[in-house]
Amino acid sequence: EHFNLITNLKQLVKKWEEKWNSPRKPSLCITKISDDNFVLTDTRGLNATEDIKFINYKQASISLTGKFKNDPKLINWALENKVGVILENRYTPLAVAEPRLLEIFEESTRNKEKKGLLRPVR
Repeated sequence: EHFNLITNLKQLVKKWEEKWNSPRKPSLCITKISDDNFVLTDTRGLNATEDIKFINYKQASISLTGKFKNDPKLINWALENKVGVILENRYTPLAVAEPRLLEIFEESTRNKEKKGLLRPVR
């Protein structure tokens, strides 16, 4: 039983190392198109994920900062799309973005700003 577990873990580690050594590195990144439209690019190669997905402001926010974490529907979306996980009974976002976009989302979360105040990324 332990042998199977160790063998499975070794195989998973090997797959992950191969991904990181390939030209297409694993990534989960959000890019802004407009105030309420974003592109989620997922090159992690996980089962049941899409390489490119168009998402809205709330989906981008939950993926980057965890804002709207009290919205069960949004949390379910994030978990189903593997852009967040539950760690120690808390939702944790996994996506990344360019520093300026991430900063805007974090400011919005801290200041509880509305989406209309999301400034353009330069």
